[in-house]
Amino acid sequence: MDKGAHFFCCDFQVHTPRDRNWDGLGGTADAERKQYAQDFVRAAKNKGLSAVAITDHHDMAFFPYIRKAANEESDADGNLIPAEKRLIVFPGMELTLAIPCQALLLFDAEFPEDLIPLAYSALAITPSNPADEYCAEVTRLDDVTTFDRLHELLDRHAYLKGRYIVIPNVSEGGSSTLLRSGHASHYRQMPCVAGYLDGSISQLGDGNTRILNGLNRDYGHKPLGIFQTSDNRSRDFRDLGEHKSWLKWAQPTAEALRQACLARESRISQTEPLLPSIAITSINISNSAFLGPLHVEFNPQYNAIIGGRGTGKSTLLEYLRWSLCDEPAFAEDELPGYQAKRDKLVKQTLTDLKANIQIDFLVNGVSHSVRRNAATNELLLKISGGTFEPCKPEDIRTLLPIQAYSQKQLSNVGVRLDELNRFILSPIRREVSEIEARLRELASEQRKAFLTLQQSRQLQNDIGNDEKLITSLNEQIQAGRKELTGIGEQEQAILSKKTGFDREAEVLAAWATHIQNAQTSVASLKQSLTRDSTDEIDLEGLPNRSEISNLQQQLDEFFQTLNRGADQLQAEISKLEDSNHPLVRVREAIIQKHHEFETSYEAAKAKSTAHASKLEGFNALEQQQRAARARLTSKKAELIVLGAPEAKFAELRNKWREAQNTRSSLLDNQCRNLTTLSENQIRATLKKGFSTDDVAAKIKTVLTGTAIRSSKLDTLLGSVGSAPAPLQAWEAVLFELEALMLVAARSPNTFVPPPTPTLTSAGFSSGDLEKLARKLSHESWIEVAVTPLKDAPVFEYRVRESEYIAFSDASAGQQATALLWVLLNQPGPPLVIDQPEDDLDNKVMPQTAEKLWAAKRRRQLIFSSHNANLVVNGDADLVVCCDYRVAGEQSGGTVKLQGAIDVKEVRDEIAAVMEGGREAFKLRKDKYGF
Repeated sequence: MDKGAHFFCCDFQVHTPRDRNWDGLGGTADAERKQYAQDFVRAAKNKGLSAVAITDHHDMAFFPYIRKAANEESDADGNLIPAEKRLIVFPGMELTLAIPCQALLLFDAEFPEDLIPLAYSALAITPSNPADEYCAEVTRLDDVTTFDRLHELLDRHAYLKGRYIVIPNVSEGGSSTLLRSGHASHYRQMPCVAGYLDGSISQLGDGNTRILNGLNRDYGHKPLGIFQTSDNRSRDFRDLGEHKSWLKWAQPTAEALRQACLARESRISQTEPLLPSIAITSINISNSAFLGPLHVEFNPQYNAIIGGRGTGKSTLLEYLRWSLCDEPAFAEDELPGYQAKRDKLVKQTLTDLKANIQIDFLVNGVSHSVRRNAATNELLLKISGGTFEPCKPEDIRTLLPIQAYSQKQLSNVGVRLDELNRFILSPIRREVSEIEARLRELASEQRKAFLTLQQSRQLQNDIGNDEKLITSLNEQIQAGRKELTGIGEQEQAILSKKTGFDREAEVLAAWATHIQNAQTSVASLKQSLTRDSTDEIDLEGLPNRSEISNLQQQLDEFFQTLNRGADQLQAEISKLEDSNHPLVRVREAIIQKHHEFETSYEAAKAKSTAHASKLEGFNALEQQQRAARARLTSKKAELIVLGAPEAKFAELRNKWREAQNTRSSLLDNQCRNLTTLSENQIRATLKKGFSTDDVAAKIKTVLTGTAIRSSKLDTLLGSVGSAPAPLQAWEAVLFELEALMLVAARSPNTFVPPPTPTLTSAGFSSGDLEKLARKLSHESWIEVAVTPLKDAPVFEYRVRESEYIAFSDASAGQQATALLWVLLNQPGPPLVIDQPEDDLDNKVMPQTAEKLWAAKRRRQLIFSSHNANLVVNGDADLVVCCDYRVAGEQSGGTVKLQGAIDVKEVRDEIAAVMEGGREAFKLRKDKYGF
């Protein structure tokens, strides 16, 4: 685990069997006290506590037993549990002061037991006999009339100074609380930074809540860090951990508790705190010409990398970005070559050493590791307990899409629209990607559907032509029959039946086609019902194994039933191969009658010997008619198979528009969200369908060689982009283009343009329309139709209330501040920034530091910085201190120290190397009125 600050679940008022109001068995024998201590540690861990304070009244006799039990806790196999998982035990006492009120006095968790008697002496407390079952009756400390006096008595002794914290009782009512009438001066003047409650914070009324939040002038505008406590006094531990608080520290000391109170919004929570779901846990560098071998573990919240210039802060962050395949934010030819600098850094410091860097990170509690080799550029990924396997940069960016900015990079974002768009897209990247994937899928489906629609239109056109041809041929045949002479009435009667028999032949052919289509459909159905063996589910480890197994069995039976049905359908169709099948017999009987009629029909025609040449022409007409009828029957069958392609295509177009509208709504909501996140410094608005560049490129390809001026197309697309409903306006344009295409296809020699009000109003003449119609094909039209219009966010900067300027016109500092606040106010993946203060105005630094408190709950922060305000008042959870490997030489850097602000060595380092270090600590205290 990293060496930074982490949350611990704490109950800081816990009594022991020495308490005179104890409920349950006590114990004076050493074995009894050891057993109690072991039971206590087990109960505390079972209740989710990670730290407690043992606070009997003016007594610390029982504390050593509990500390020893915590340090000797073992697992089920009898092995000592790791130190970082042991219960932390703070020694302390509950004091009754002459103020009058009660207060907790807590010492460092590692406070030496042999100094406990000296703590009694400092406060003139006569300790109770440790062998007694209960401690003595509490005697008020009459000499302690103020909290300053209490601190004075303790600070006289070097072994106590700086190793304790005083926490007065600030409960809502009772005789022990400081929040009573007449105590405002005690509250206002005390040096205490914390207060404890007997119970939950919900007990506080509005007045006391305002006092404790520093909102009451009479109480000195002094906010306190508040600790909920359970005040457990029972052997069954029923109250233990009932009321608790979560505090953050790196080392369990009184100073850590003090620092937590000085950053109470960041380090104290009355409910279990939320932590970022995605976090980089460590970076391991096998070797580096600059940093050497290095391993740094990161805190899941706010990490600050500090140190003198040239000690490796930026190098560490660039290594991190390179390992995670973070793409450059800018093109090299437009802004400073950040990517080129990184590539140069890798080549000069890693490549020759064949170094590899491993980044470990957690995604929703699942461990991942990325390993990248500088010499081969090989990229490996391991997930959870798996093995390292080759992967692509896109895989890493998908799993851990960090947002990262190099020095001065954030202030350059404002000059690039695509970078500003990232602020809109990043939080909704997954949803937008899904919609864009759906649009690509719909585009493919539309291409197929439109091809089917064109086939349907062509078939309908051909059917119409064949029907006209058949009508004409039928009229010619009827007229020809009347001209036949030399035959009797019987033959004339036979000739007159020809039309009816021809119609019956069409019906027979259509039925045969239907049966063939049914046979094909049943075969396809049978194929779709075949289950693959890979469909079987591995039931091992499933929580509802029995029910899932039953469901799988039921599904198997269900599919077997469907398969039997399909088999039955196939069997029914195969029966048609039997000549005795009723359908076959009836059909063959009809066919036999048709053969007999054809014989008599040909004989009747043959009797007309006087007009041989007419008979020959008559026969040719009948042959044409038979061929036309056969084509007509076939095409009608094809048309039936195609279904309703026009309705299908219209349905897909509706889905296409819905998907675009959904994407627009997402972007529009995110624009409004960005405005809110920037605290109205940025006004982002979405112009839906405003960008028509992609569409314009497709249409210009169609217009090539037509001599139609491009200005007309610009006018047309401009009217679309500025329309109140651009998608509807664009659909109207597509409708007109399609109408032109269809007219040209139907009339290759003549051209009568359909109504085109939109195109005409854009300046397209009748000649332009015909040229456009002749150039459009089915393929080119559908490619234009499936090219989506793009939405265009517009960004403005607020210079004062209700007055905005283009965001690009704001200063670099204004831009960077607004964008950084957005990043800090929104959840997301880890945010990595190299020296954000370089982009910010000093006057906004305090506000920015405060925003870090809430930001680190939503996302992991990894910053390098020279500005102590960002580190100290921003309350960094882990401070990584870089230094030169050789003092004074900038040829190599190293990590000198890691820890948090509650660690003295880290505070000293901040004060020594950071700009305004000491002033930042002073500001931290002054802000809270201490």
